[in-house]
Amino acid sequence: KGLRGPCVSTPRTPFYALVKSSGSSEKENQSAGGSFGIGKSAVYAASDLQTALYSTVYQCTETGEPKFLCQAKTKFRSHIGEDGNAYRSKGYWGNPDGYLPVESHEDVPEWARRERQGTSVYALGVRDSQDWKDRLVCSIIVNFYGAISKGEMELLVEGQVINKSTLLSLFENTSMREHARTYEDFDMAKLALECLTSPTLTEEFEIQDIGRFRLNLLMQDALPKRVIILRNGMMVCSELGHFGDKLQRFSLHRDFIAVLEPIESIDDTTNSSEWMRRLENPRHDELSPERLSKEAE
Repeated sequence: KGLRGPCVSTPRTPFYALVKSSGSSEKENQSAGGSFGIGKSAVYAASDLQTALYSTVYQCTETGEPKFLCQAKTKFRSHIGEDGNAYRSKGYWGNPDGYLPVESHEDVPEWARRERQGTSVYALGVRDSQDWKDRLVCSIIVNFYGAISKGEMELLVEGQVINKSTLLSLFENTSMREHARTYEDFDMAKLALECLTSPTLTEEFEIQDIGRFRLNLLMQDALPKRVIILRNGMMVCSELGHFGDKLQRFSLHRDFIAVLEPIESIDDTTNSSEWMRRLENPRHDELSPERLSKEAE
């Protein structure tokens, strides 16, 4: 869709929230992927120059015409300059009048120009390594197999296509497993993908005042008896340490693996994905009822 501008704080736009604000995000709906405004800093961690550039084409709501914005941002340290003045840690490339983004393609390097609607994010001075491609591909399939298997996400990494058709073959690649954070993470993701694509049983159910969920269950010998929880196609967690039952012990059950995920609802009053999002921590790897502000919830 393109990151929507203009770059203004009132009303706050997604472009402003990404490029200018700290610790906040601006989402189209309450069940969107992020929520804490922290993940947007990941691009700086990949840059030895601590610098990112954002280039977007979006449809202007007032005129209906496509609009182009481009701005770069760097994060160093606050310091005292040679002139004796104090300087902040953030620096911007763009229109110096108000630290605003550039709006003309002619003022932007050719590689940063966008013609089609959408958004490009560039990490400048990327930290390189011989196995960066395999490490990146492995991280993608382990964390986003849910979205990829449904055709909701497709990626191209240095010529390698990652989509619904190629996902299983990537998991079956024994060398890919060597690049996982842990072998357990990789193996669990592979089993969860099998559960999503070839379940023994699929059931949908509703929790009052929360919304609908889907449970896929795969029963086979030698499976680890684990429940994987997804949201928006992304792995969130496989245990509930902050609840009465951690979902770790199933001594009287057959060997299985299960995948639980909320079903998006048009009715926002019972949106299970939005409810689960409120339980997630900033790392999106844990659920806790303590994140709800009201005890009744």
